[in-house]
Amino acid sequence: MFNPYYFDDPPSKKITDLINYLCPMIESKTQIQFYYEDETDKSKKDWRLVNPHLIDIHKTSKQYLLSGWFIPSLPQQIGGKFPLGWALFKLERIDIQKLTELKTAYKFTGRAYNPKDTRMKKIICCTAPVPNPAER
Repeated sequence: MFNPYYFDDPPSKKITDLINYLCPMIESKTQIQFYYEDETDKSKKDWRLVNPHLIDIHKTSKQYLLSGWFIPSLPQQIGGKFPLGWALFKLERIDIQKLTELKTAYKFTGRAYNPKDTRMKKIICCTAPVPNPAER
C-alpha cells in the first residue's frame, strides 16, 4: 500500500488511489485499458491498451507518471498518430472510473525497459524485468 506521507509534497487523493489500484497490476504484469486525453493534442483523446511497467515521479517535472508499452488498436495505428511502443501517461489525466484491469497478463517486459531510469526522482512501483529471448 502506497503511503503518501513519506513524501515532502504528498500527492492528491486521486493520485494516491490510482497508485494503490495500479501497483498490484503492474507487479503482476496485467494489461490495463483506460481513457486518456493527451494534454497537447486533443485529437488523441481515446482508449489506451497498455502493458504497465512502472509508476514514478519525474525528476524535473515532479509529475506522477505511468510508463508502459502502448498497444494501439488498428484504427489508432492508421495515420501514425498512436505508435506502438513506450509511452508516458500523467496519472492526473487517467480517470480511475474508466480504467479496466484486463484478464490478460504479459510475460516479457518491453524493449529497453529500465526500472532504474535516472530521469526519475522516485520509482513507486515497477514490474520485474523479464527480457524477451526473441529480441536478443
